[in-house]
Amino acid sequence: MKKKMSEKDKRAIRLGLIVAIIVIAFVGVEKLLEDYKAVKNTLDSRRNEVVQVMPDKDGNLSAKQKGLLSVVPAFEMPAQEEVPGAKFRQKFLEQLKKAGIKSPVPSFVKAPKSKNALGLRPMKLQCKGKCKFDQSLDLLASLYDNPLFVAVEEFKIECDPKKRTEMELSMVVTTFVK
Repeated sequence: MKKKMSEKDKRAIRLGLIVAIIVIAFVGVEKLLEDYKAVKNTLDSRRNEVVQVMPDKDGNLSAKQKGLLSVVPAFEMPAQEEVPGAKFRQKFLEQLKKAGIKSPVPSFVKAPKSKNALGLRPMKLQCKGKCKFDQSLDLLASLYDNPLFVAVEEFKIECDPKKRTEMELSMVVTTFVK
């Protein structure tokens, strides 16, 4: 059943295989080059975006850069306990007043003395007061303006059954201290 192939048939098969490998290689290389060009174009556009927001050699910022810095929230590194606690409470009180929420002075919640891997521990500030729903949303939106703000641990709103527009707000916010 097995027939011997002639030398001419063997050469034709070898030539066919070589041509098939060359075609596959060219198609593969072309596809790789297209992918490379797409990635290179994306990378170049990202580099241009980074260059646009970086200050020039003298440290001057353009108008676009100043606008970007005004939108991005700033984070202040934690300091010793007394300093950030008072600053954090003062800034939080200002935010409460700005939102129009009537509240007594927020009090610090007893927090564990254990520190995290960076040597920082959480300091929690509890606030209770009366507000309207839109005032509570304004407060939440403005929290990121506080450079010491880390997180909202608890946020609870209870509606007064008699006056549906007035709500009782209870929230706990956190900062880090050394």
